[in-house]
Amino acid sequence: MIIARATKDTGEEMIILGLTMVNLRRLAGGEPIICKRETHGDGIPQGWQISIIVGETEESIYEQFKKAGLIRPQTQVIKDPRLGASDKT
Repeated sequence: MIIARATKDTGEEMIILGLTMVNLRRLAGGEPIICKRETHGDGIPQGWQISIIVGETEESIYEQFKKAGLIRPQTQVIKDPRLGASDKT
């Protein structure tokens, strides 16, 4: 995996994640990737963690996050409106 931070010409900041095939196989096998500064270096902003997970549908991803305790009643989940309605998200 490669992690980088960049600033676009517009001034917008971004985090870039480059996944290897090994990473993709781990994700497909149900193993999430948790990136934090302590394990992945300065590419991750101080105090942040990034969780990468894969699922067949948005609902299955939601359920995996919920099962892992990452989504609680106070968590705001934002779903792209182009994906259609769902009572879970």
